[in-house]
Amino acid sequence: MEYRCSRVAGAVHSAGNILFAPKEDVLFSAIGNRVGFVDLERNAANAVGNFEARKDVDRLALTSDGVLLVAIDVDGRLSAINVPRRTVLHRLHLKARCLDAAFSHDDGALAVTHKRLAQLWLAPARRRRELAPFTKLATFGGATRETTCLRWSPDSKLLAVGADDATIRVYVVPLYHHSRGADDNDDDDDDDEKEGKLRAFKLAAHKDRVVAAFWLDGASAPTVLSCGRDCVAAIWRLRPRAEVVDIPTDRDELFKLEQKHFLWGDANDGGRGVDAKLAAADASGSVVVAAFTSGVFAIYEVSAEDATYFECVHRLSVARGEIDAVALDRTRGEWIALASRRFGQLAVWEWKSETFVLKQQGHDHEATCVAWSRDGRTFASGGMDNRLKLWSDQTGFCFATFEDHSAPIAAVCFAKNVVFSASYDGTVRAYDLARYRNFRTLRAPQAAGVSTAGAALVSLAVDADAEIACAGSNEPFEIYVWSVRTGKLLDALASHEGPVSCLSFNPRDGALASGSWDATVRLWAVERNQLAETLEHPSEVLAIAYRHDGKELCAATLEGSIHVWEAHDGRLVAVIDAKRDLAFDARGFGRANDSNPGTSRCFDALSYSVDGRCVLAGGRSRFVCVYAVRQKVLLKKFRVSSRREAEEDDDDDDRREDRRLFEAHDDEDDDEALPGAKRAKLSGPKLARETTRVAAVSFSPTSRAFVAVTPGAILVYSLVDDATFAPFDVDETVTPQAALDALHSKDPSRALVMALQLADDTLLNTVVASVLPDDLDLVIKGLPPRRAPTLLKLVANRLDDAQDLEFYLRWALAILKTHGDALRDDAAALRSVQRALLAHSRSLLTLVDDNDFALAYLSRAKTPAQAPSPAAAPIDADPLG
Repeated sequence: MEYRCSRVAGAVHSAGNILFAPKEDVLFSAIGNRVGFVDLERNAANAVGNFEARKDVDRLALTSDGVLLVAIDVDGRLSAINVPRRTVLHRLHLKARCLDAAFSHDDGALAVTHKRLAQLWLAPARRRRELAPFTKLATFGGATRETTCLRWSPDSKLLAVGADDATIRVYVVPLYHHSRGADDNDDDDDDDEKEGKLRAFKLAAHKDRVVAAFWLDGASAPTVLSCGRDCVAAIWRLRPRAEVVDIPTDRDELFKLEQKHFLWGDANDGGRGVDAKLAAADASGSVVVAAFTSGVFAIYEVSAEDATYFECVHRLSVARGEIDAVALDRTRGEWIALASRRFGQLAVWEWKSETFVLKQQGHDHEATCVAWSRDGRTFASGGMDNRLKLWSDQTGFCFATFEDHSAPIAAVCFAKNVVFSASYDGTVRAYDLARYRNFRTLRAPQAAGVSTAGAALVSLAVDADAEIACAGSNEPFEIYVWSVRTGKLLDALASHEGPVSCLSFNPRDGALASGSWDATVRLWAVERNQLAETLEHPSEVLAIAYRHDGKELCAATLEGSIHVWEAHDGRLVAVIDAKRDLAFDARGFGRANDSNPGTSRCFDALSYSVDGRCVLAGGRSRFVCVYAVRQKVLLKKFRVSSRREAEEDDDDDDRREDRRLFEAHDDEDDDEALPGAKRAKLSGPKLARETTRVAAVSFSPTSRAFVAVTPGAILVYSLVDDATFAPFDVDETVTPQAALDALHSKDPSRALVMALQLADDTLLNTVVASVLPDDLDLVIKGLPPRRAPTLLKLVANRLDDAQDLEFYLRWALAILKTHGDALRDDAAALRSVQRALLAHSRSLLTLVDDNDFALAYLSRAKTPAQAPSPAAAPIDADPLG
């Protein structure tokens, strides 16, 4: 069960810089302690594998070939990542926060800022072999305050470093002439600083912090453009008579200040109260983008030869607040990427055509709930920002946002072509996915003694036909039943003695199950307004879920267990004890939940896999767990993370803290709580640990992916596409060459079986593409039935992006006809095909309709004497029909 974090939805940027890859259609961004990237050509968002930094990522740097990515967190811990493989190659601690980092143009060295210094590291390169991944070559000093930015010259022989002391220093980098091989000890910093001072040019023209420095390519002499927080851009040029390798005594005068330009005049009519915050430039330095604290950014054209030419060509704002990161594609200088951390915005703007290439925004606050559509192509999320968002599973982008609720959204669900959301504002809203509008609003009656319009709704369930919607409230302890077609409140089911925390309809017979804090699950016959059965539990029920065939029901309780019931007779068939899997700490053992609620760990979100054999669980823990229901065993444990978790130490520190708490457990007077309060301490690192949780989990209808909602983002985990070699029925005669030989000898059935046995995707695609359509039925009949699900999944994947649609449709039809019985138990393979077919049917139906109307028009235009054809019957636009 190899699931990997493939996408991070719900958030597009959290901190640090953003940067374009050498291929301008890929944009990297830091999202908490993960790194995500956006493929602008395919219009898809992805995550860099399962990489997680120990704390929030603060700085990114990429080699010129786009293979090696360096991610540095807020503590200065560096991780070197192979981007194509999405694996971490090496980790290094820089021992201080890094404000900027950049590879040389030949990828031979990595320069990083380090307090008041700039460090030079020999970077691993593919063209040479070395034992140490990173070796420190030199440390350059001279700045009186921390260094803030750096940039390599086009020939990588000079390094410009800006600092908070309003100066820029240009260092000569003897990378291939001299290697000190310095170690990482801080004791050598003073010697390194002295050596750095002897080889630096000091440039001073600013009155405030230097935010960026660039080299202007194409000039007759090395030229530096610096931008300061004082909204001043200064252009420096090396005097022609100076030799870089020969530094005279008056080295500071070798760079001449050619011109100063004032950015504030272009930014805000005089710049009163406006500072320059960020700046970026293309590879040649001819296009510069400056972002200001007012949220405005401006684009300037610069000439390398004429220092007086500095023209503002555009000025606008795309964020509601300050811009926290800016990047410019280094090849053409046409795409500008802008990110705002406060509002979770990421935009790519093409300034020449004045159009947006990308504009995305996540939830302003935490996401609270999630649900998949029936076809598995869309999932919806609700959040504390009162917004309902629809996300594409294929791209990871948000394509629709609804802002009708006036309070946080507590639950979402899909039924037919409608998405429903329940909110604390006392309403359930239904949205049509064909026209993206709120076509029905269901209101709960006002609770006694509450000033809101209706009772706060915390749970939601809709039947399969989208006819009946039910929502549970915190107070009063009732379940409200509405007719979706009429919008009328049909009934209020009052039997629980506590808040109704969860609801679920049985997919088979339409029975409603409700879970409550009164430690019961109640089964209702909604059409008769009758309580059918009550299932008792040892503690509060927090989540319930029906199996997809409706024969089984599971419930998660506050005491950390999952109870599995037979749906038809209410018989308890299994109890899964999940306390150990929830990573209870020492403080959680031996204490009652009511006396120490902040430290209790439990599951409060459940989801069945499509085959019903596994259940996905998440809750007040840093883990998402997958259990085999019948065997009552843990199959897989996924550790999720968020920005709140970033303040935690690693597992060793957690274990040491747990041991310390366990030793102090017997001393009841040594409780770290506020005086007179029953709750635990409300601030500091403990709060971060207590609030680490997974708000919701959900399997996709094909079980090839699942989503986990964390405080910082919505994580999408997908099955690894790489096939796994399974040596069943394989001997020395089954080889890739033998399969190719069988294919060349006109024996495609044998070649197909060998390719499936070897689980070689390339070989399998070659064999499938080589089979003639006339031989298809014969080849499929010669396939062992146990190999049919694997082959059908491959065909489904090919259907997603295949140009030979008819060819692969014939494959799918032949497999289903011949091996239908063998595929009956593999719902994941069947739903994968269904999902691909639905996608093609939507696009083809639109195309066919357009062609039909065009042909009808042309036929009437050609023969005007003919009577017009009867009008087509109107299409039923009812989303519930």
